[in-house]
Amino acid sequence: MCAAPANGRFPTISQLRVTHAGCTTARAVAEGIQAGWQANGKPPASFDLYAGGPMFHCRYEQHHGTENIYKTARCTSAHKLVTMVLGS
Repeated sequence: MCAAPANGRFPTISQLRVTHAGCTTARAVAEGIQAGWQANGKPPASFDLYAGGPMFHCRYEQHHGTENIYKTARCTSAHKLVTMVLGS
């Protein structure tokens, strides 16, 4: 398990996990979700970590009836996997 970004941005991130990559990559993916969500008002389906960097594709599990309907995110790039719980 990796330390989640503590930047105060929406959505909050917890239970940040990574497979076949380091915690720096996991935090960058979490921050990419936050930035994409703030810019577009919805979670990004895919994004690259930096120009020419790996492209991550994300799927979100939905839990309707709550303030934030998206509760978990699973992002992959080749064999790298980053999972997290999203908060409000």
